[in-house]
Amino acid sequence: METILASLTYLIHDNKVLMIKGVKPYAPHYQKYNGLGGKFNLEDNNNPTVCAIREVKEESGLTITNPTYLGKILFSGMFPGKEWLVHMFLCYDFEGELKQDENEGKLHWANIKNTLPDVSILEGDKYFVPWILTGRTFEAHFIYNDRDYISHTVTFFDGK
Repeated sequence: METILASLTYLIHDNKVLMIKGVKPYAPHYQKYNGLGGKFNLEDNNNPTVCAIREVKEESGLTITNPTYLGKILFSGMFPGKEWLVHMFLCYDFEGELKQDENEGKLHWANIKNTLPDVSILEGDKYFVPWILTGRTFEAHFIYNDRDYISHTVTFFDGK
């Protein structure tokens, strides 16, 4: 089984979260909104924070500072023979001008209502996005059948 390393960052400003709508049919979040992120590459030196900073810059044009590492999720079953180990971040500090790149996806500042963004997200994301938006620390394993959520397990480390 191949494990793909990735980061995912949720930027918060004025009770809104920056989301990106998936435009690539082969992507897990095709036609759904997600945080900003992607696969590790060689320049990241296997450092999740470096990957998060790079991916946010590539997808939005924004430079983040002080991202808070919250944990990791192993996603199984979305693609045959592959698992995704995704490092999760929350960030309030950023600068620069937001840029839209239609090849990456459509950026949108979603309102946060009851710890969820008011846009269409994957069913499984409805479990972990509130953990991120409320700053919980955790490790989790989410199981899918293609893009269909099956179940998850989680361990929290913050005592909440």
